[in-house]
Amino acid sequence: MENTKIEFEIAPELIRQEIATTLKSTPASLAEMMAHLSNSQGKNIRGYLAALTAADQAQMVGTSAIKAAAAIEILHLASLVHDDIIDEADTRRGKPSLHAKYGKKNAVIAGDYLFCLCFSLISEAYSQGTSVEYIDRISDFSKAMSALCLGEIHQSKHNFDFDLTLKNYLKIIGGKTASLFALSMYSGARAGGLDHQSAKVYGRIGSYFGIIFQLIDDCLDYEGEAGVAQKPVGKDLREGIITLPLIYALKRDPQIKEAFAIGIPDETIFDQMILKVKALGGVDHTKALAYKYYMKTAKLISGLEDPFKKLELNKMLDRIYDRKM
Repeated sequence: MENTKIEFEIAPELIRQEIATTLKSTPASLAEMMAHLSNSQGKNIRGYLAALTAADQAQMVGTSAIKAAAAIEILHLASLVHDDIIDEADTRRGKPSLHAKYGKKNAVIAGDYLFCLCFSLISEAYSQGTSVEYIDRISDFSKAMSALCLGEIHQSKHNFDFDLTLKNYLKIIGGKTASLFALSMYSGARAGGLDHQSAKVYGRIGSYFGIIFQLIDDCLDYEGEAGVAQKPVGKDLREGIITLPLIYALKRDPQIKEAFAIGIPDETIFDQMILKVKALGGVDHTKALAYKYYMKTAKLISGLEDPFKKLELNKMLDRIYDRKM
């Protein structure tokens, strides 16, 4: 594939088109499920970050970076399909989840197929590069996928683990959420011609983006509005997923976990626990940690040389930190 240059401002739409085209080009047996996923695309934040970090001084992006960005979004989509099956979630982004509409067996197969599409796009993106570059990029994606899977496994292992530490919690979200953000910005920087050390700075910024994203998401699980967050308030708590607001609250009142002593509590108890976690400062402490990462990220962004990337990354930082859904 010839790596031609396009203006960055049209990159987000081209990424969406690349994703839609890739999903629609699947075999007939998967076409209906892929169309369902294509119609429920998210905001493609990770793909946007990949394209942004790949932009040159003239704000032009190579078409190979567009394909790589689409591959990242498809990888993310695959993880969401599998997450919904594990969590038995009936909806995703306000629409029926894939397994709710087509059954778990079909959804598992579709999720696996998305991983195949991801690597197919990576192959296309770097087909004109050197063999070393091709191997390196495949390695980058493989490592990110491994980190994502391990993060999910560690989270599942610690379900209803009321002794989960802050250190282990950060390890979990570093894999399940931050790894893809880090991949987006590192791989984008490499696609834009930066060397490994320079690209690592972007990767660190991406990792911090992911941590902030997850911390805010954890807060929304306790104080968001179901219609805005597109998921029930307290969903994680009901599924036994231990997040930071609860970890902080348990430090102040370990008795919270006694509600689970005789099994899964009823809805009234869950509602009371949500209120108690907030009253004990669990959400406020989590927001405070998110702000610390916000400041660390802002400092890294301020050290970048490209003024356009600094401006856009600061906008994205505010968007992730201030998000309501």
